[in-house]
Amino acid sequence: SCSVERGIPHDTSRESISMTTLVQMDCETLVSRMKSGKVRLIDIRDVEEHERVHIRGAVCVPLAIVEDQASVFNCGHDVVFQCKSGMGTSANGTRLAKLVPGRAFVLTGGIEAWQGAGLDVVVRKL
Repeated sequence: SCSVERGIPHDTSRESISMTTLVQMDCETLVSRMKSGKVRLIDIRDVEEHERVHIRGAVCVPLAIVEDQASVFNCGHDVVFQCKSGMGTSANGTRLAKLVPGRAFVLTGGIEAWQGAGLDVVVRKL
């Protein structure tokens, strides 16, 4: 697991909170937020990796095309980015955070931590 600085809002007004870095979110918190419907989970891995196994409810937006799909992040909810281990997401934190008009997070440990916690994934049948 790698550390990420806490995001600093550019503008503290409620209408426009733009983060400069991603904030860590653990699996337990993400489960709770997903149940309440107050978060959009974005899988930044390649399409092939996502199709092989992904967190139920995750939207696949590969890192290579993330700027082209930025409208997906304007959803009125917090956005959580997820990759395999969290390292790729954290390494691109500033780039990703700038695309989100609201609060942006990284899933600590990525899908590996999610699976390690025994949480629900969709696995492609061979």
